[in-house]
This record gives sequence, structure tokens and C-alpha cells, in this order.
Amino acid sequence: MGDVGGLGGAGRRVGHLGAVASPLPDRAPRPDPLFTPLFLAAAALNVFWVAVIAVPLESVSLGAIHLAFAIRLLVGRQRTGRVRARDLQRFRDLRP
Repeated sequence: MGDVGGLGGAGRRVGHLGAVASPLPDRAPRPDPLFTPLFLAAAALNVFWVAVIAVPLESVSLGAIHLAFAIRLLVGRQRTGRVRARDLQRFRDLRP
């Protein structure tokens, strides 16, 4: 059990399950820990400049590389979402 709020014992006491409880509702949007939108935007900007500046052969090959990168980002985001869902279910199963 730990002291909440640094009140030197005068505060509300909570166990480890109460300390990690999320203040957000279950369906509230959460920040993306992988920064997927940021990396997708960077890849899109790179593809744009490749398409504008590079010759056609380079554009196709670099575009394919950027597409593979974007797919990898989306797959990683999907997999981390599944892991989070499993961890959350395990956490809820531990609750009294």
C-alpha cells in the first residue's frame, strides 16, 4: 500500500491495482505509443519529394520501400493493440 498525494500518511491509501487504474473510460482514445501517425506523415512527405525530384525508376523503387515501411508501421500498431488488449484482460482478471 502506498501514500497517494504525498500527504505523509494522511492521504488515501491504495494498493498497486488502484495506483495503475486509468482515469480514462475504456473507449477513450489513447495516445499512440509507436507514434504511427507521425511516422506515416514523414513517409508520405518523403514519397512526395521522391516523386517530384527523382527519375521514374528511382521513384518506383523508393516508393515501394516507403510502402513497405508504412505497412510495417500499421502491422506493428495492430499487433501492439492486440497485446494491450490481452494485457488489459489479464489485469482485469487480477482485480478482486
